[in-house]
Formats: sequence, structure tokens, C-alpha cells
Amino acid sequence: MEKNKQYYPITPPECAVSPLANYVLSSQILANNAPADGVSLNGVRFILSSPVNLPVANQALEFSVTGSAFLYFSSPYTNNNGIVDVVARNFEPETVQLFANLVADETVSANSLLTFIPTGPVPTYELTSRIIVNDAPANGSSRNEVEFYLSYGGTGVSGQLRLYFNGAFTELVTTAPTGFYTASFGSTEPGTFTVTAEVENDRTVFASETVSFSPVIIYPIRLGSNVITFPRAGASTLAGIQRFMAGFNVIEGHVYSFEISPANVFNYSVCPEGSVFDNGSQSCLLGVSSDYLHLGNGMSPVRALTSGQGSSLRSRYAVYPALAQYLTFNIVVYDNGPG
Repeated sequence: MEKNKQYYPITPPECAVSPLANYVLSSQILANNAPADGVSLNGVRFILSSPVNLPVANQALEFSVTGSAFLYFSSPYTNNNGIVDVVARNFEPETVQLFANLVADETVSANSLLTFIPTGPVPTYELTSRIIVNDAPANGSSRNEVEFYLSYGGTGVSGQLRLYFNGAFTELVTTAPTGFYTASFGSTEPGTFTVTAEVENDRTVFASETVSFSPVIIYPIRLGSNVITFPRAGASTLAGIQRFMAGFNVIEGHVYSFEISPANVFNYSVCPEGSVFDNGSQSCLLGVSSDYLHLGNGMSPVRALTSGQGSSLRSRYAVYPALAQYLTFNIVVYDNGPG
């Protein structure tokens, strides 16, 4: 926000104190969410303290504010408690930012956000919600997130909410000056849970969402097996990855590996780059992109580049038996998870 009004000190008190570069200026909101009727007031207390947290008196502060608000204060000089109280009124419903700094050292500063709400009929609180993150793993550390928006008279405001997770109270939180608060929850139990927020100032106003925590999957997972029998040894009949993955659902981004038994009694046939082996036609299809990325020199492991049924997805690789006495192979398929 751009500062648009400056409020300078007036005649100083008789016993002004020399400033120190390491003073600390803090702010505390005394009143907020006043109606924008030009009469009702929001207020901020500014406190100037020394490095040892003692109040500093008789120091001049300079004030500025964004938006259309007007500021009022009895004196810009800190009192014996190091305090200057500033109030603001406004004819415009808006959130403004009130700045204060030490005149003798502008780097010593503080600011606060104040909201002026619309006038008219008696305003009411409204609370809405939406799911930001859902289906987190139930591992205790992953989080689902629900965003709540608190408004008063149609304008987002800062206010306290009571949060509940599956009916159990968890904490009292405060929305941002814009009215938003994002609640995050974790769980070690899979299932669905209800996240609810109530407005502390009006417990009849609430909003809720239902989130899900998915079971934690421990990889690798044995998906199952396929048996492939060849009519004869040699490359006259080939088995592509379609035969290996038949009957299994393939997930994009997951890595799959195979245990082939008997092992080391087969050979590989590899189609050229930019083509795939098609099990039905027993040929390389040119100009077709592979559905898998082979991560080694052979059939396994592979990363799926698309999702679908294993019997429909193809790659460049195929196998055939090297010895006539070994024509039947058992293929065990493992899903190693995302990788």
C-alpha cells in the first residue's frame, strides 16, 4: 500500500531526550473493524522502548496512513510509559495500513493494519471454507489443508476462530486482516475426517469441510505374475512388455520391475528409437512413442510415461527364449512406487 498522508510532530516538550539508534518501536491494536461512518474509531498503541525493554519518554513519532483514513492523537511525543495512542476514522470501507517511525531515526518503525467495515444494516459475520489440500497420506507428517474466510458485513476481517477436527476442539486461531486462515491437519489413521471452524464472537456461525487421509503404501508392491509360453526358441516369436504387464493397471511416474524365471535363458530384441514393439503384429511400429522409459539395459526396471492398462502400453523391448528346453517363463511384476 502507498502512504498518502503524513502527520508530523508539533511543538516538543521542554525536556526532550536524545534518541538512541537501538530503540524499539512496537504496535498494539486497541480497536479494529470500526464502521466506516466517519465517527467510529479504530485505534493503535505505539510503544517505544530501550534495548533493556524500558519505556522511553519524550520522543517524537511521525505517522502516515494509506487509503482514506484520518488520524488523531493528543501528542506525537511518547509519554512516561513510552506510549502514543493513535485513533483513525474513515468514510470508506477498506483495510488501511498505519505507519509510525521515530523522527530522529526513521529506521525505528512499526505498523498495523486496520479494517473499516461498511455501514448500513447491522452487519453479521459470515464464514466460508474450501479445501486446499486433500487425500494426504496418513503418515502423521503429511497435511491436508482447509482455507477459511471470515467476513463481517461483507468485508474480510481479522477475528478468532475455534477449530475442530472430527468434533474435537484443537485450538483458537486468528484470521489475517484480509479474513483468511488456512488450517492444516495430519493423521496416522486413514479415512475421512470433518474439519470445522466456529466464529468465537458468534458461535452460531461456522463452516466445515470433509477431508480424506489415504492409507500409507509401502513399496515395492507385488502386483502379481504372468506366465508366457513360446512355441519354440529363437526370435520367431517375441514377447513385449504388453505380455509382462497384462492384467495390471499402470500408473504414470511409477517404476516397475520384473522377476523372470528361469533367469538368464532369454535374449532381447530392441526396436529402433522412435518406435515400439507391438505384440499383436509382432513388429516394430515406427513413429510411435514408447509408453515406458527403460532405466537399465534390459527389460527391467521401467518408468511408466503414461497411465493405462498394461496390455495396451508398449515399449521398444521384447524378449525371446534362447534355449529350446526353456520355453515357459514366469514373470513376477513389482510396483516400486513413484520414481
